[in-house]
Amino acid sequence: MTIYIIALLGFLLHCGFGGGRVTISLFAIGEGASAATIGVLMSLLALFPTLLAIPLGRLTDRIGVRKPALIGCFGVMLALALSAAVPALGTLFVAVLLLGTSFTFFQVSITNLVGSLGEPQDRTRNYSVLSLGFASASFLGPLIAGFAIDGLGHRWTFAVLAVIAALPFATLLVRPSTLPEVARRQDTKQRSSLIDLLRMPKLRDTFIVGGVLSSAWDLYQFLLPIYAHSLGLSASVIGMVLSSFAVAIFAVRASIPALSRRFGEGELITAAIFVCGLAFVMFPWCTNAWLLALASIVLGFGVGAGQPIALTLIYNHAPAGRQGEATGVRVSVNHMAHVAVPLFFGTMGTALGYGPIFLINAAVLMLCSYVSKRSYMR
Repeated sequence: MTIYIIALLGFLLHCGFGGGRVTISLFAIGEGASAATIGVLMSLLALFPTLLAIPLGRLTDRIGVRKPALIGCFGVMLALALSAAVPALGTLFVAVLLLGTSFTFFQVSITNLVGSLGEPQDRTRNYSVLSLGFASASFLGPLIAGFAIDGLGHRWTFAVLAVIAALPFATLLVRPSTLPEVARRQDTKQRSSLIDLLRMPKLRDTFIVGGVLSSAWDLYQFLLPIYAHSLGLSASVIGMVLSSFAVAIFAVRASIPALSRRFGEGELITAAIFVCGLAFVMFPWCTNAWLLALASIVLGFGVGAGQPIALTLIYNHAPAGRQGEATGVRVSVNHMAHVAVPLFFGTMGTALGYGPIFLINAAVLMLCSYVSKRSYMR
């Protein structure tokens, strides 16, 4: 039952985190913020995670995962509570820094822990279960946020999400043993450099591929609410469109163990990137909620299949005792893109509109799909 309890804790915290991200975007829009300003907010969400993920991964290798995970839960709860207490555009800049950093504490810790559970042959299944928890939260978090905004307003939506995030914090505070500890690194006298990890071809390629998939996910979460709002859709409808994306992720992740056995990890990731590119080609032609939901489902299939496989490959190829550090590298690479993508595309969206942005990203994904094919299928 351990993996299911961990997935439940991840589900609850991700509900708060994902719902908070959507609420922050829509609150900023309601305050008259431009796409460029919202791009800055979303980039700040990833700023500290980019800088801290690798040291945090090393920390979990040395001291275990319980304390970092507890700190992460507390920080997410505090960021949402702060936004509820002082609902102003200026507050959001502080809240996103705290929200992104805290969730990374939890994410790196839990990812390292799940890879150590059971036998190596259980790893893909365990990561799939964890990913299903996150996918469920990606569905429910925006849905809660959308309906709560329409019914209660932004301030009370932040409060509701803070209460949800408080549940995993209270659980780990009262019963730290809920999380087993990972085996700690023994070779404390010798520490290899980060460059050594990047020199491992399979590990390096997986960092890049996982970063591309994560960037597609992050761009969607940033751009979809703005684009849908420009079409005149309400917050609740936007929440339902975002939730259709999460439903697709949930559906494909339930099939990941079977898909992995049938096609192999490298082929599956390559196909996932191509499907993401196809989805971004579709978005400029989507002018109503139904079409947006259809394109979101296609994108959900792509990113949903790729991420758990990337986690498995990273843990499998990382040197013994450095799995947490490798997980931190993955998170840092992902967030480097998260910092750059909203800033770049937010500014470009203000200047060019949304259609070209979707198509530019589609072209990047198609190119990365070709590069991935050459890397994994040679």
